[in-house]
Amino acid sequence: MHRAHVLRAIAATFVPGGEAVRLAERMDETIAALPHREDRDALHRLLSLLESRTVNALVAGRPRAFTAMSPPEREQYLRGWATSRLSPRRKAFQALSASRPSPTTCPGIGAAVRTRPGRDSGTRARSGRRP
Repeated sequence: MHRAHVLRAIAATFVPGGEAVRLAERMDETIAALPHREDRDALHRLLSLLESRTVNALVAGRPRAFTAMSPPEREQYLRGWATSRLSPRRKAFQALSASRPSPTTCPGIGAAVRTRPGRDSGTRARSGRRP
């Protein structure tokens, strides 16, 4: 699995067209700049899991690698993570979308970024660091 290939597919979902390569680079830089190694490692594992047909079949009902999905399928997949009732899925989406353009330049995904208030505060307090 080439991490850059997955990041480009994610970026192309956020911003179809030529800006996707630059966004993928910013996403990679954002991950590399995370201060905690365990956070970087977790995101690298997530990128690997996105390419797992088995994981995607179980999580999203799509037995395909993320990069093999059509753009509408990828958008629906990421929307599912953005609005998930499961905090780890929302946090993963937020981490992946940290470098994305504003919702006004990316209306398809931007509207899905709302989180569920009050659900994550206990986790942050116990860990002592930001998600």
